[in-house]
Amino acid sequence: MLSSPYPSGRFECCKYGAAAVGNNIYYYYMEQRYSYRPVQVFWEYDILGDSWIEMSAPPEPKRMYVASASDGTYCYAAGGLSHEDLSPISDVIRYDPALESWEAIDPLPEPVAFADGDFLREYLVIAGGGAGYGPWPASDRVHVWKEGEGWMSATPLPAPVGIPHVELATIDATDYIFVFGGYNEGYLSSVYIGQIQNLE
Repeated sequence: MLSSPYPSGRFECCKYGAAAVGNNIYYYYMEQRYSYRPVQVFWEYDILGDSWIEMSAPPEPKRMYVASASDGTYCYAAGGLSHEDLSPISDVIRYDPALESWEAIDPLPEPVAFADGDFLREYLVIAGGGAGYGPWPASDRVHVWKEGEGWMSATPLPAPVGIPHVELATIDATDYIFVFGGYNEGYLSSVYIGQIQNLE
């Protein structure tokens, strides 16, 4: 149980990116709750020290509903909803805790928001997306990225899934993607499990 409360200041925040590297957890690109207003703050939580450190603000544009993941070295923020016009964006950036700096990497093949992602070995997989309501229809798209190779499209999900939870795992030497729940004109109780081919 954490004893240090999340230091969101005067804002109650949600819809943030989160990723862990070593003994630290990073929170970035948040939304002021119920407002669709991004909060341009960046926090590091030191697990061993049970303490929070405010970091330099992440790069513009302000965004929320990013797909976040970590490969153990970097914290990634893929896509998201721009605060300027509430449209999905295709930017992908990553934070290097060792250098305390952000850098841009290959943009997504298409603008994506409300998606989720995970790493398996050297591969970042972004699946689903869209909110499943209003101007942001749910998506069945799956995109895979590897440094030096860029983005590739993978077999779509069986159905569109907005705001999913995505996990990757290797079980008995077979790679799998798990897509839990989500939203598409109503809350989803589905779980999609698929084998991932050719991750070497």
